[in-house]
Amino acid sequence: MSEKSGTQKPNTRLRILEAGLKEFSRKSYRGSTTSGIAKLAKVSEKTIFDLFGDKKSLYLEVAKEQQEQFYRKVIPNLPIGAGAPVVLSDFAALFIDYVSNNKDPFRILLDMVSFSSEQQIRRTARNAFLELERFIERILKEGQKHGLASKEIDTKGFCWTYILVLLALGNLEIVDIEPHIERKSALTLIGTLIKDIEP
Repeated sequence: MSEKSGTQKPNTRLRILEAGLKEFSRKSYRGSTTSGIAKLAKVSEKTIFDLFGDKKSLYLEVAKEQQEQFYRKVIPNLPIGAGAPVVLSDFAALFIDYVSNNKDPFRILLDMVSFSSEQQIRRTARNAFLELERFIERILKEGQKHGLASKEIDTKGFCWTYILVLLALGNLEIVDIEPHIERKSALTLIGTLIKDIEP
């Protein structure tokens, strides 16, 4: 099967998504081109348009795939049932590990947040944060229901503070500053925040 005959190899879509991830994370949405992505993926630019429509649709698909991959890798490793403080501490540690080993998806998330003119991209970024907020809120409410988290906590306020701390820690992971901040030191801030939800 070849591109020239109009049929696609099964991994063409995956190669384009991987090339898009690399290109978008290094050059941003604005700085990337479909021709650059095509070159990285070793496909024609037409193939990208045939499979994804346009650059924005490819960008959004890359972001969606990476978000789903993050949850697929992290959620099975959480100690569900251990109580909100333990689960959220572990989630933060897993988040930092994930970003440390997968910097490109986090760069795309930050790129999405910085958009001011592309409404669909801003909306997608907003939805990603709202999904994270709902995830954290479910952990808190489940903990409260079973007496494993304080019922006195401002749930929404805690969720957004926690998310902002995660973003700050993620930024520290992708920025090359010396000396590198140790994971234990980075998690101290999360630990301080989580003490507020202990029963």
